[in-house]
Amino acid sequence: MSANACPIEQRQSRIGAGILLLQRLAERRVNLASFLAYNGLDAALFEDPDNTIPFAKNVQLYKAAAQATGCDGIAALTGLSAGFSQLGPLGVEMRKAASVFAALKIAENAFCLQASGAKLIITAANDAIDINYIIIDSNITTAGHISSGVLSYVCSVMIEMCGPKCRPIFVALPLKAPLDKGPFIEAFCKNIQFNSHRALVRFDAKWMNRAPINLILGPNLTAPFVCDDGLLAAVKIKCIQTSLAGSLPTIPVIAKTLGLSERTLSRRLGEFGTNFQDIRQVSAFDASIQLLNDTDLSVTNIALALGYSEVAAFTRAFRLWAGYPPNEVRQRSQI
Repeated sequence: MSANACPIEQRQSRIGAGILLLQRLAERRVNLASFLAYNGLDAALFEDPDNTIPFAKNVQLYKAAAQATGCDGIAALTGLSAGFSQLGPLGVEMRKAASVFAALKIAENAFCLQASGAKLIITAANDAIDINYIIIDSNITTAGHISSGVLSYVCSVMIEMCGPKCRPIFVALPLKAPLDKGPFIEAFCKNIQFNSHRALVRFDAKWMNRAPINLILGPNLTAPFVCDDGLLAAVKIKCIQTSLAGSLPTIPVIAKTLGLSERTLSRRLGEFGTNFQDIRQVSAFDASIQLLNDTDLSVTNIALALGYSEVAAFTRAFRLWAGYPPNEVRQRSQI
């Protein structure tokens, strides 16, 4: 079995803000019937935000919207106009939370329990909260547009919970720098890093319902992250997080973050017919493919971002995975 715990055909996403995306397209005079037909989607799916489509189709939808409108920020603008009403039952549960931080943890857990191809991960550092969007589906080779849409959606929900002054202090997007940054600044803030190896929005911890910082940095953030989507997905997420933090994932580190011993983790992975080394390689390959497709980062910078000390080692590993060197990825995508 691969490092993806859930079969590809079962990875689903709610339509959610997709309804608003179609409204944005209509405003820009895109022929919706032709657009949906070209992308293999039924218009009836967009009548209810709780309807679901394959995760890969959802990723394709947001990229296609950018291409159809000539606006790289169309997904970010769509997320900005969304809110609790598009979250369905999840929005109801988040409204019941005792604090903003607790509400975000409910959202994180909901992503964990869904059989989707991406996860929302909350981390804390230096009096700030990072909300990360991580793709775990190996079949997704470009995800910059949907990442910007999801993170903008997060910002919209934060405004609903905290008021209009609540804005992120930093945003990182795995997208090439657009000619028109206006839509992104409108959706997020001026402090945006494009061509990033991560997708995240950062908020000052003061917005977490004015809770004491020692509570925000409490045990919820270090609880074992093994959920119904399976151990394989959990290990893959941790490998991607560690790699994009500039470190090479090791089994002692990953086992500790999951609350398992090294022996137990190795044994349980073996029960799935895989091992830690295989998952680490798949995670690095998936992350590198997305960065090569979505950003202008050099191969050297991508290698360093994934924890490789030498670009030659990364190039050798990539050639073993793909059968061709990393610098050919962009050439092939243009064919």
